[in-house]
Amino acid sequence: MIKDTLGVLRTLNLQEGVGSYYSLPALDELGVGVVNRLPVCIRVVLESLLRNCDGETVTQEDVRALANWNASEPSDRE
Repeated sequence: MIKDTLGVLRTLNLQEGVGSYYSLPALDELGVGVVNRLPVCIRVVLESLLRNCDGETVTQEDVRALANWNASEPSDRE
């Protein structure tokens, strides 16, 4: 079952049918974080967090923390 706890799941019409993906730019639109300034490797992990955000193992706070990642301000959060 696909979960969309932050409301960033988008659909894409394909020749084979409809696909879905988690939109990182939608996080910007929601004010969660400025995703386009993040390194690509962090964006890949962020997209994984979105796919696995269930409110228990991965929370919205986890997504927000990574979306606001700053190399010059290390965090104790895992």
